[in-house]
Amino acid sequence: MSTPPRSGNERTTREVIAARSEGMCEYCGLWGYTIHHRVKQSQGGVWSPVNCVALCGHGTTGHHGWVEHHPNAAARVGLHVRPWQDPAAVMVRYRGRMAFLTDDGQVLFCTHDDRLDLTDPGYGNYTQCLDCDTQFTTDGGPL
Repeated sequence: MSTPPRSGNERTTREVIAARSEGMCEYCGLWGYTIHHRVKQSQGGVWSPVNCVALCGHGTTGHHGWVEHHPNAAARVGLHVRPWQDPAAVMVRYRGRMAFLTDDGQVLFCTHDDRLDLTDPGYGNYTQCLDCDTQFTTDGGPL
């Protein structure tokens, strides 16, 4: 059985994830990690910072093992993405907060707080949350 063609750049993706994760699991914050594809490579998932996350453990241990053995539960926190879904549009629980991942290595945290005046330049860059239509900021913003 042949594997689907892979696009994206593994080396660049690994470098971006290393910088983004700071050497820790992006789900729980424990030191040390392996790379996990949110859309599996066997299902067309590519090497990209949007599709890949750093997770602790491997095989049957840690969060990487948990995702592999509990895909439905992992899907609820964005660590497992179905092949027909775009990982860029699926929020992921990132160290306790819901966020979108970008291909340039940013983590866009949703504030889920529509009372913020995000026209104030002190709040930095922001955009709309695709799930709840509230604002979120590129730096996690004030909660």
